[in-house]
Amino acid sequence: MQTAMNHLSGIDAAFLHLESPEMPMHVGSLHVLELPPGYTGEYFEDVKACLAERLHTADVFTRKLALMPFDLSNPVWVEDEDIDLDHHVRHITLPKPGSNTQLQQYVARLHSTLLDRSRPLWEFFVIDGLRSGEVRIGNSSLAAALALAGPGSQAAIGTRKSRLMPTPRSPTRSRNCVR
Repeated sequence: MQTAMNHLSGIDAAFLHLESPEMPMHVGSLHVLELPPGYTGEYFEDVKACLAERLHTADVFTRKLALMPFDLSNPVWVEDEDIDLDHHVRHITLPKPGSNTQLQQYVARLHSTLLDRSRPLWEFFVIDGLRSGEVRIGNSSLAAALALAGPGSQAAIGTRKSRLMPTPRSPTRSRNCVR
């Protein structure tokens, strides 16, 4: 089965071409979470399992860039059949005392690194070890990748990652997903 290639729009390709180590063009967010009273699970593993079940709900999670020969046209989005969740979802424990300053410095360092263009252009970081006992989830996505997901994609992705309990929609086809 062959799927259609989706070319990046001119503006999305411009973001891609303007990106440099000195000027990353991805966007990020940091969410503060308080675990439910009595929660005894391994939150990082639960987040990873939740994302694995929902990757099929947004193209931004399952597509990567493919360059066109000789750069004659804007890159296209193609399906990535082997998504490595260990690359995309990472666990970080801040060293003691787990201050807000340490968190801000760590997140700044994470967002100063370019995303790997040979993979889907997103990452999640589950950050614990905070003095307050809260858990933070940080994410990075290339601006062009968010455009791929369509209008309202940031809100939709945020909603998808925050729902741990509802039954996810069934995938349309199977995908190799390394956990």
